[in-house]
Amino acid sequence: MPVRAGADGACSVTVDAPARERPVGKASGGHSRDGPCCPVAAREAACADGNGRYAHFLYAPDVLAERPMTRREQDLEQLLAPTVRGLGCEIWGVEYFPAGRRSMLRVYIDAPEGVTIDDCERVSAQLSGVLEVEEPIRSDYTLEVSSPGLDRVLFKPEQYPPFKGEELDVRLKFPLDGRRHLVGRLAEASEREVILHVDGEPSVVPMEQIQRARVVPQYE
Repeated sequence: MPVRAGADGACSVTVDAPARERPVGKASGGHSRDGPCCPVAAREAACADGNGRYAHFLYAPDVLAERPMTRREQDLEQLLAPTVRGLGCEIWGVEYFPAGRRSMLRVYIDAPEGVTIDDCERVSAQLSGVLEVEEPIRSDYTLEVSSPGLDRVLFKPEQYPPFKGEELDVRLKFPLDGRRHLVGRLAEASEREVILHVDGEPSVVPMEQIQRARVVPQYE
């Protein structure tokens, strides 16, 4: 059975990509197909290429960015989107954390029927090739391809309307009525603003004020 995103974290595949020698490989070893991947313990498989280098595939919980997508991340999305689309998925969002040799490029992918570990592996392998040829990142970095998870981050205005009626966790750039953290039901959403019902009262939040918003999973 395909592994779908768990309630506490998304299925993901990571590949260490040193500058000029970025390994591409497929994960080996057994991966559970009977339930959500992570979050109790990370599952990691490593496979060596012909030169003895290792590509690591890690199944780990999300680390959420506390900001909207930057121009650099938008450029990376534009570069990688055609490849992801050709594999039957779409890019949900991109996060890039520059930190020298520990930099991280995280690409969230989605699909109408959900995302499996196999999808993450296929997309990761293809994106590694594109990044190796185009070299938009010159330093060492780790590429992670992940499903958005049930507690997905909303990166763009057009991602809000499908979650009308759902509870959102929203952090603001500046206080609104004395608050920078709002949790409420999404009532309306447009390109310019969202309306949340917080504690039974509507709150109009300008889209440009939102630092980070994510969906709050509902458990029965």
